[in-house]
Amino acid sequence: MRIVSLCYFCIVKIKIVFTFVFALLLGHSFSYPQDNSVYLNLGLKIFNKISSNTFENYWNNSHSIGLNLSSEENIGTFGFGINLTKFEKKIASTENFYGVDYFLSYRYPIALSNRLSLLSEINLGLFEFRFNELNLETTNDAGETEREFNIKYLFGLSYSISKNWKFEILPSFQKIYTHKRIEFFNIEAGIKYKFKSPEWLVEFFN
Repeated sequence: MRIVSLCYFCIVKIKIVFTFVFALLLGHSFSYPQDNSVYLNLGLKIFNKISSNTFENYWNNSHSIGLNLSSEENIGTFGFGINLTKFEKKIASTENFYGVDYFLSYRYPIALSNRLSLLSEINLGLFEFRFNELNLETTNDAGETEREFNIKYLFGLSYSISKNWKFEILPSFQKIYTHKRIEFFNIEAGIKYKFKSPEWLVEFFN
């Protein structure tokens, strides 16, 4: 129990560090705007996970949904987000669970034309296994929630539909560092909306 409690404490602290690091990056963007305005990108996406190992012998997965927020800098785009997937058991000895993916992201776009860009991105964060039907209460001592490090590599295309809207498609590879590694190939598609940050948020970081 002491080891479990220590691991949980470390994971909570890591999540706090992730949040703090992004706040610093976002604050830097607000402190040194490029055009006296601060713009953020809000993204919504859906994707399908395809297991590359024995994981698919035990669970089926529904389509995933994700939400993310990012800020563009001269050296790339920094952001954070959350993805949600429901996994349903295939065999009686396993349990249904929700997979919740909390992550920080770094993206570097390369313009191919006025509307089309090539994207490369890396996500780093925690993948949470929730075996209690998405009960958000802390249950680390009951074994109903497990958290593991995960990393995802994305590579794809972005197309500007209008000044503020973009459509994206990004194949990706994700690895979750459980005792027996879980690997997914994902096909992700979504939209991004660019908007001016509220004044209260700019003032807060300034």
